[in-house]
Order: sequence, then C-alpha cells, then structure tokens
Amino acid sequence: MLRVFTWGLILILFLTGFKASNWRHNQIGSIEGLSNSAVTSSYLDSKGYMWFGTWDGLNRFDGSNIKVFKPNTFRKNTINNNIIRSILEDRFNNLWIVTEAGLNTYDYVQNTFTSYLDNIDCIEYREESYRASLDADSVIWCSKYNYGICKFDYEKKQFSAPIQISNQEDITKKTVGFAFTSNEQLWCLSEEGNAYELEHRDTWEITKTIHLSSKYQFDSDKNWFYSYHNKLFLFVSLNNGGLLSINLEDGTIQEIKSHLTPFAVTSLSTSLSGEFLWGGTDEGKVFKLDLAEQSHISPLEISENKKVKIWSITQTKPDLLWIGTDGDGVHKYITEGNFFESIKKGNLSEGKLNHSIVRATHEDESGNLWVGTRGNGLNFIPVTEAPTKVFDTQNGLSNNAVLSLGNDSYKNIWIGVDGEGIDMFESKTGKILHFPDDFKNTSGIKLGSVYSICLDTFNDLWIGTSGYGLFRLNIERKKDGKYQVSNFSHYKSNPLNKNGLNSNIIYSIVEGEPNILWIGTRGGGLYRLNTISEKFEAFRSSSNNLKSLINDDVLSLCKSNNETLWIGTSGGLDRLNLSTFPYQFTHYTEQNGLPNNTIHAIQTDQNDNIWVSTNNGLTKLDYKGNQIRSYFYSDGLQSNEFTDGASCFGTLTGKLYFGGVNGLTYFDPNKVTDTEYFPRLAITRFSVFNETQKEKNPIPFYIDMSDSLHLNYNQNFFKFEFTTLNFHNKQKCMYAFKLENFNNDYTLIKKEGEATYTNVPPGDYIFKVKCTNEDAIWNPETREIKLTIHPPFWKTTWAYFSYVIITFMAIFLFIFFLLRRTKMRNKLAIERLEIQKTKEINNYKFQFFTNIAHEFRTPLTLIMAPAAQLMDLHPNDKEISPYVKSIYNNSTRLLHLIRELIDFRKVETGHFKLRVQNYDLTDFTRTITEAFTQYALEKEIQLKLIDNSKDIIGWFDNNILEKILLNLISNALKYTPQKGSVSIELIHQQKNAIIKITDNGIGIPTKYQDKIFDRFFQNANSLPKEKRFSESAGVGLSLTKSLIELHKGSIQLESKPNIGSCFTISIPISKSQYSDSEKQTEIVIDESRIKDRAIEEIMGLEVVSFSNKATETSADESKKHNILVVDDNEQLRNLIYDILHQDYSVLLAKNGIEALDKINSNDVSVIVSDIIMPEMDGLELCNTIKEDINTCHIPVILLTAKGELEHRIQGIESGADSYIPKPFDPRHLKVRIRKLIEMRNQVRDAFQSVQTVSVKDVSGLYKRDVKFVDNLQKFVDDNLDKTELNADLLADQLAMSKTQLYRKIKAVTGFTPHGFIRNFRLKKAASLLLESSYTVSEIIYETGFNNRTYFYRCFKELYGESPTDYKKNILNDTNKENT
Repeated sequence: MLRVFTWGLILILFLTGFKASNWRHNQIGSIEGLSNSAVTSSYLDSKGYMWFGTWDGLNRFDGSNIKVFKPNTFRKNTINNNIIRSILEDRFNNLWIVTEAGLNTYDYVQNTFTSYLDNIDCIEYREESYRASLDADSVIWCSKYNYGICKFDYEKKQFSAPIQISNQEDITKKTVGFAFTSNEQLWCLSEEGNAYELEHRDTWEITKTIHLSSKYQFDSDKNWFYSYHNKLFLFVSLNNGGLLSINLEDGTIQEIKSHLTPFAVTSLSTSLSGEFLWGGTDEGKVFKLDLAEQSHISPLEISENKKVKIWSITQTKPDLLWIGTDGDGVHKYITEGNFFESIKKGNLSEGKLNHSIVRATHEDESGNLWVGTRGNGLNFIPVTEAPTKVFDTQNGLSNNAVLSLGNDSYKNIWIGVDGEGIDMFESKTGKILHFPDDFKNTSGIKLGSVYSICLDTFNDLWIGTSGYGLFRLNIERKKDGKYQVSNFSHYKSNPLNKNGLNSNIIYSIVEGEPNILWIGTRGGGLYRLNTISEKFEAFRSSSNNLKSLINDDVLSLCKSNNETLWIGTSGGLDRLNLSTFPYQFTHYTEQNGLPNNTIHAIQTDQNDNIWVSTNNGLTKLDYKGNQIRSYFYSDGLQSNEFTDGASCFGTLTGKLYFGGVNGLTYFDPNKVTDTEYFPRLAITRFSVFNETQKEKNPIPFYIDMSDSLHLNYNQNFFKFEFTTLNFHNKQKCMYAFKLENFNNDYTLIKKEGEATYTNVPPGDYIFKVKCTNEDAIWNPETREIKLTIHPPFWKTTWAYFSYVIITFMAIFLFIFFLLRRTKMRNKLAIERLEIQKTKEINNYKFQFFTNIAHEFRTPLTLIMAPAAQLMDLHPNDKEISPYVKSIYNNSTRLLHLIRELIDFRKVETGHFKLRVQNYDLTDFTRTITEAFTQYALEKEIQLKLIDNSKDIIGWFDNNILEKILLNLISNALKYTPQKGSVSIELIHQQKNAIIKITDNGIGIPTKYQDKIFDRFFQNANSLPKEKRFSESAGVGLSLTKSLIELHKGSIQLESKPNIGSCFTISIPISKSQYSDSEKQTEIVIDESRIKDRAIEEIMGLEVVSFSNKATETSADESKKHNILVVDDNEQLRNLIYDILHQDYSVLLAKNGIEALDKINSNDVSVIVSDIIMPEMDGLELCNTIKEDINTCHIPVILLTAKGELEHRIQGIESGADSYIPKPFDPRHLKVRIRKLIEMRNQVRDAFQSVQTVSVKDVSGLYKRDVKFVDNLQKFVDDNLDKTELNADLLADQLAMSKTQLYRKIKAVTGFTPHGFIRNFRLKKAASLLLESSYTVSEIIYETGFNNRTYFYRCFKELYGESPTDYKKNILNDTNKENT
C-alpha cells in the first residue's frame, strides 16, 4: 500500500556555524593542502586516516597534513583518474576508490594503486558510470554502465564477468545504483527509475519490481541505499524538492518534503549510531532524518546561508561531522556540546560585552554577572538574559579601567579602578559612590589603582593598591543612608621596618583564617599579616632553599577548602599547606605540565580541583591525583591569554569565570570531563640523512604499515616523523619517544613532530613512540618499530670471529716467531759457541798437527830414505819395486801435506811475513808452468801460458806466489780429464796483476762454491773417482786464499759443473802499495826447487801396479771361490787383488753399477766394497744386493775409511755382513772372507745331509733366502708325485730365469735344481718308509720316480743301502734304544 507523507526537516543548519549546540567548526581548503575545493566524498578508513575525494585528486588527511594522490602517466601504480566518486572499504580492509574511469585499490604498504575495469570499451559514456557496493559479507561489487554488475574475485584478484539474468531483459547494464540485503538479495535502480530485486539461485532472476518512474519525478542518479534494522531503504531526490523513501522489504513509499521552501537533496549518509541520516542540500543546508520515529521533528535555529552545494556528509568518531561542498572545501564540526562558553565583545542586547579585555569579574548573590573591562567601564549582565548594561564615566564611574571587583557586608559592589579612589555600586539604590569623596571621616585617606578587594570575617574591607600600599577600612552605614569610615589603617613599605611590607604593589589578598591575611605583592613576595598584632611575616624566594617561594612576583592567591593556600606567580604555581609548620612550598611549573608559568588567576571548584588561568590557556590541577589538564582556544576559550586577577566563583550558579584579552570564559567545572577516545598514532615518514625522495630513501614502502626496518651501517642518520590521527584539538596531544637500546628514557614533546637520531651504532633497536589524547591522557598502546642497523662487513659476527682467529693466529705467530727467534738466537749463539769451540778445537788440533808434523819429519825421513835406497838397489825387481815405490810416493805426499799445515799455521799466527821484490812476473809464472809440462804431456792434458802483454815486471813475494800457483795449477791438472786443457793467463791491469787459471774439468757445484775456500772443507762425493784423483785434505785452497789476502790481493771463482772452473787472482804489483818493511832488494828463483815442489803436488797421483794380473776382470776357473772387489781407488783395488789373488779368483769393479754387472755375469762368493764411490756408493750397492732375491745370499764386506760407530751401524743396517775400517790388516780381511765362505758351506751341508731339514732350522740364511727355500720346498712337496717336475717348472713358479735359478739354488743349497728335486724326493721316500704302511712300489709312485731301478740306485747313493734294508735297520736301532 502506497502512503505519501509530507515531512518537515528535523534539522536545518548552515555552514557558517551551528548555534544551537555551540558546535566548534573548522574549514579545510586549498590553503590547508586540499587538492580541490569540490569534495565529492569523504571516508574514515580502518587505519584512522580521513580520505577526501575531489574533482581533482584523492586526499589523505592525518589531522595535520594532506597527502594528494593523482594519476601520473609517467609513473606506474598511480590512481587511474582524478575525479573521485566514492570511497569504501571491504572486509579485508582493502580501500576501494571509485573514479570516473574505474575502480582502484590502495596498497598501504607500497603506497600504490591497482586499477580495475578501466579498460572496458563502452559505446556510450555517461558521468558516474561506475558505482560500487558491498554485499552482506562485505565483498566488493561494481556496476559499470552499459557493461553490467560484477563481483570481485579475491583469489584471482580480478572482477568476474557481469552477472547474467536468465530469460529476462538484462537491466543491470542500465543500473545507476545497487545494494544487497542481509539475505544476499540484490536491489538495482535502473536509469529509468524502477527498482528490481534479483535473487541468485542457479542463475540470477528478477523476483520483484517496484515501478517508481510512473508516479514520481526524481533524479535517478541521486539515489542512496541504507539498511536500518536489517531493512533496506532506497532514497531518491525528488525533482520538486525533498526525498522519496522506499522500504524495499514491504514496498512502503514515503514522500518527505519541507513545509518551508523546497530544496533539492544532494547528499545523504548514515549516522554513527545508524538511527538517523544526515542530509545535505543543493543550497548548503544540512538536515537530520530520524529513521525510527519518522513523525518526530526537532527544528533548530537558522542562521545566514552561504548557499553552497553539499556533495557529501560523513560522521566519524569522536562526534565529528565532515561536510564536503562544491567549491568551499570540507567543513568539520564537533557535534558534542562544548564545556566552555565565552562572552565576547558584541551586541549588548544579546548579552555581549562592550570591550574585549576583561580585567575583573564578579557574580553577585542574585547570579548577575559583573565584568570589569580594561577601558570601557563596568558591564552588568543580568541573569535574566536581558541586555548588558554598562557603567562608565558617563553614568557615575570615576574611571573606565576597572581592575577589581568585590562586595561588602551590605551587598554593595566595590569597584577598583585605575585612578584615584575606589567606586562603590550601592545595590539598594543603584547609585555609584566614590570613595573617599562620598564617605565621611575619610580625611587623610588617599588611595588609587586598586587591584584587589577582600572582605574579612569581621566585615573589614582590605584594599590592595598599586603604589599606595595596603588599606584596612571599616565601613558603617548610618540611619540616614550615609556611609562613614569608623576605622582605618594604612600599611606601606618602609625600608626601616624589616618586619613590614617590602612592596606597595599589592595584587591579591585572601583571608587564611580569622585575623590572618595573606597578601601577594609584585616583586616583594608573599606576606602573612596578623590583623590583631599587625605584624607581617614575609616569604621570599631563595635559591638556597628549594622549599621557599618559587618567585617573588605574586599575581594571585586562592585558599582552598582544605587549609591550603595557592600562590600564583610569574614563575609558576605554589601550594602552601597552612596546617603544617614550618611552611614549605610545593612548586608546579611548565616542567610539571603547566602550559605556562605566569599564573594570572586561581579558583577552586566544589571538588577541590584548582583552576588557573595563564598566558597560554586554562589549567585544571587535581593535585591529589597528580593530574594536570590544560584547555585552549580550540576548546572554546575566549583565547589562550588571560588577565591578572580576572576570575571568580559563582556561588549561586556553581560556575567559574575567567577573564582574558578576548572576553570572558565561563563553565560548569562538574561538566568538564576527560575523553576516553584514543586516536591511532601514525608514523607518517621515515627519512635517512633527510632524504625524502623515494629513490634515495632506503624504505620502499609506507613506513606507517611497517613493524620493522633494516638499514646499512652508513644509514645511521635517520628521522621518524609521527602524528596522532586526531582531528580535534590535535595540538593538545603530547608525544614521548625513545630508541630502546640507544636511549632508555622517553623524550617528551608537546606537539606532533619528529625524532632524529645521529650516529647510531650498528645493532638491534626498538623505536617506541606513544601519545596522549587531547586531555593529556596517555594512550596505553605504544607504537613500536623494530630497527636493525647492520654492521659493516668488518664488524659482523663473522668478521669478529675472523678477528679473533686472526688475533689468536697473530698471537700464535708472534709467540711462534718469538720462540723461533729466541730459538734461532740461541741456535746462533750455540753455533757461534760451537764455531768458536770448533775454531778453538781446530786451533788446538792444528797446533797439535803442526807440532806432530815437525815430529813426523824424522820418521818420514827414515821411511823415504830407505825406500829411495831400495828403488835404487832393486829398480827391476817386479816383486819389490811396486811396494817400495808406493811407500815412497805416499810418504812424499804426506810430507807435502805436513808442509801445507805448517805454512797455514804460520799464516794464521802471523809468522808468515810478506817480502816483496821487483821481478819479472811473466818469467816467474812461465817457470812454474813449465814445472808441470811433463805431467801434462803424460796425462794428455794441454797446458799453456797466455801472455796478453809485454813482460809484467812488478813487486811481489815469489815465495808466496809460488805456493799459490803451485796449488791452483796442480788442482786444475788433478780435476781435468784426459784430452782436457789448462790455461794460465796473465793480465796487467793498472797497478795490479791478474792471473787466471782456467780448466775444462769437472767443475764445482754452485752450492759449494762459497765454501770451497773454507778450512778443511771436502766434497769428495761430488768428485769423479778416477785413478789420478785423490781426496783432498781441505787445506790447499784455504791456504791459497790466506796467502793471497796476505799479499793484499783477492781471489774469485767462476765454475760450472762438467764445464770447468776459473780461478782469478788479483795482486798488487806497484811498489807504492807496499811498506818499506815488506820490501827486499834481492830475489833468487830456484827452478829446481820449483820443479821439486811441483812433483810433490802431483806425487801420489801415479798409479802403482802390484801385479801383472791386476787388469784381469774375469773369474779364474782354477779357483773355487770368486771374490768381487769394488773400490774407486785403483791403487787400493790393485793392493787388495794382490792380497787375495793367490787364494781366490778376484774380480775388480770401480763403482756399484759396474759391480752389479759383474755379479749378474759371475758366480760371486763374497763382495768386498768401499763406501764412498761415484755413480753408486757402497751402501746403495749393498741395499740393492740384499733386496734382490737372486743376490741376497752373497755376503758383503764394507771396507772404508769411515770408521766411526754411526757409520758402522749404517753399514750393518744396509745388510752388510762385515764392516772393516781403513787402514786395515790384510790378515783381518782374509780371515773375514774365509769365515763367511765357511758359513755358506755350513748352510749347504745342512741341506745336503741325509736328514730332512726344515729351512727354518738352518742358521746363517738371510730372511729372503729362508722365504725362497721355503717356497721352493713347498712347491716341490706339492708336486712331488709328478714325474715331469723339473727346473723349468721351478723357474716358472719362482719367476726366475733358469740361469738365475741354477745359481741361486746352487749358492744356497749346493744342489743343482735337478739335484734338489731328487734329494727332496729321496728324503720324502725315506720318511714314508718309516712313517707309513706304503710298499716300496707305492712310495716310488708317490715320490714321482718312474723307474724302480733308478730309484734304488739313487736311494743307495744317498743312504748307502737299499730302501728295505734302510727301513729294517732303522726300526731295529729304534727297538734297541727302547729296550
């Protein structure tokens, strides 16, 4: 059933201000940062931000700043259009923005937008073609004109295809508005003006239709769907003004029109409670429509109208109403009633004031209000709300500057003015009297500029003046109505009276108790006056006493109900407990929360709260609860600045009054309560090094949506900016922040701001910030962001771990090198000590050798002389001559070595003196060279003297130079092979003579070249052992160098192995280079002596042959045993050959390699070898022999000059059977050879015995031979029954050639391979005869014999009887032994 009603507006308001409820108003426009003044929509999101959609961009408002979002074709992820139609939020808190070009979602984290449905091609364009709505599950749906209605798929993150209506006209493409019921039914309003209900079963179907266009004329684009108590309503704006309300559940239609002038509705929104709707009109009017009682109308006052179209109305917490207009921005209203009301300068008929500055206020007993102004007299505001009445100089007031007000016991109003005297308003007659002129008994009373008036318990008036001091007046009213002064006292500042006042400027007077007054003075402090004794007690500020008065400039006083005096000064507020002694002051300043330290006036309310007016607002102090609340102009005060003493408490109304520079503020203190609303704290920006550009900022996301940050070590200069999302009195909010682990105390700031941190070291921190609401109540929730500053790579854990490792390594290396250095130092010290001791020992040895050398001369003479005689007597005796010649040559060599030792000793001890003469050096050198000519020819060595210049004549010591050249030339000849060459070159170089001795001999290895001149240095192993090379004693070159240095010269060596050596001598030959003591005039060159010395140098190099058979190298078949002699010294080989050749066949080899060849080609019984030999020494030869199974049975005798114990041990370990040091006794050598041969024979005898012998029981066998024989016996035993077993099978089994096998078995067992097999078979047969029951025939078969006769013959040869007799005799012998 259709019902049509005409409705009046519940509420019509104007944008200029809401008088009815005294709502506070603010406007947000382009000056505040709004992108456009045409605001189409507004929305408060779940994060606490206020969003405004305009015709040119989207705006986000945090209460202070506006962030604008607009499309940008050069940047991705921006909003797709600048015309914003609506804003809404789904259940996932996704913010959806409907623009003229599609839908957008805002990403809070990345601060970006994602666009949807903006690429749909439609034939026809129309405004507001996109509309969006939420279903019952708060899922977003969108309608696009000429496209249809579609649902957003959150999984696919896209809109699905438009819904399809089965078997009916698809009205969704022409939808201009839609909404969902709680039952998931979809209602659509078509462009034609009809409403359709759609229900989704298997498909979408139209289930109900309401035809509106045929009956009503309305603008279908202006439609609104709202749900009330689960009922869905549709509202449309009528063309002729008003609204059409459709209850979509029951189809009820109501027409709502104004009984005044018609208006077009342009905006409609639901209230916070959902019980009524807010509406806006095309002419700027705002109304409220109650949905519960639709007949209820509550009209309000109407003010002037700006006639600006209203596009949107949104109500948000806490009681804020946001009105978006078409061209006038956003108007914000606080809909809750204001605690504070103000009376300002204005129309007196409306109860306003005639002046802005209020200096005094007083409420009389009738509740009328008296207000004293700074220059326009006294304003009287009746309680009956009658017009304000003014008293000024024109109607009886003595001065228009009213400074104080008070009353007396007759209910008269005393008016303190800024001039002489004081006025009194007589309440009975309404006249104004002037004191002292209109009073009796006032002679001598002169006062003025009255700042305070106080009536005490005894009805005495106390007047405080500025400059006149303190007055006490007792006023009486006579029967005739006249007033007279019955008593009068005047108190002034007197420097001579220390107990009196110290200031004549008195701003405040209060009575503490009867007969006790408290007086506040400017600059003079606080005074306590005993009115009976008239004594003053002064209270002054003192920097030494923290409990003293805070400041001497006292502006106001107030005594509360609990014996507490409050003192307001220009330095803060003091509280004085009057019931305790001594008096102590408690201070309240800005540090304690006061907005300002200048306290103009103080009042107390009925709850014992203290209210003070300051230069920056009004403050409520609950000193018991230690809470301070401050209020400012934004809370409804006349302004933030108040005036001195301008306050009073209305005993009748219970209100408090405070005057300021812009009027009078009054309020009921019982109604001033704290808000419990806490807006969210938002961190609006984070920057590093004050860089806010995105490309320079390390935070790629919106900081407010983050709970953690990660910074590099070089990003430790950063700033947080934060604010509370409070849209009312935001300036009253306070903030406290800290960076935990960097600073542990909160930093308090009283306005939105920033927290800047510099040089924050790497580590983990928590940035904490909290805030208060507008009533300074701290929000219990703290905003936290975890902050991690990563250290540089050199300060990471791994780096510190590395540092620890490096430190430990450094310490270890330091200690290691320290110990090593200490060890090296000690080692060097020990080496130096050893060198020193060695030197001392060498010196002792050398001294000993020198002494012995002298003693050796006689025995050597006795050896050499008989040897020479024997050579002369028997020159052709082949048996004796070789031995005699060897004796003579080696004795001569020994004599030469002794002479060298004596010369070396002389040089060291300084007994060898330099004696130079002038002589022909060329001729001298030629003489020495020629002394070696014969030897060089014999050895096929080319010896030549190279003279590159004329004869060199100079000064030199012929004796020293002779020794030098003899040694160097002889060495060159010794170590130069046949067909080689030795040259001596002379060069005259300025004052020096250069002599070069060059050969192409063996050379000297580089590693030994720096040691070749050291005393006793030998490197015999590096010299090839040929017949003319003898071991050096290591004295010659050292002596040579010493002699050259004695001659003030030098020697250098250049040598390469296997290429040759060059010794270069440089000696001075100029006369000036020698002292007179070193010169002698005569020189004698004895050529024969030089030749003898040359012969001595080469003596012993000639090989002496002891036998004509010394060159034989093949075995002598007439001798039973072959002895192999291995030595690199040919003379020693010949000597050993001569010693052994009569008893053995002697084979000779000069090194180990040659010896191995002789062993492989001959059956050697014993090897006699030297150790030190070229190519392969004796130890290596011994190891090779003992490691080879073919030769390990051969005994080895090491015959060497190394006779120390360690050398002997080394030789035995190499496998040698005997170790004989040189010199040796030939008999010792012969015995050792014989014993080794006998031991080998015993081993053979053991194997050749008739008894079966285990190889392990045979002593004298080497380990490898034991293993060899064991393997041999085992193989033969395993193959004993095979008649084909022969030497070939043995050789294959043992991996040896037949020749090697033959020699090995023969050497170890004395058998041939065939003989060994036969002997083993016979011993096995004998064993079987005694231990088994086999017959002889069976045994013959078992032992591999294939011929019975051959078996019997062999058995009888071994055992001397037949097998049968052997068994019988053995058994008989066994029985006899048992019997």
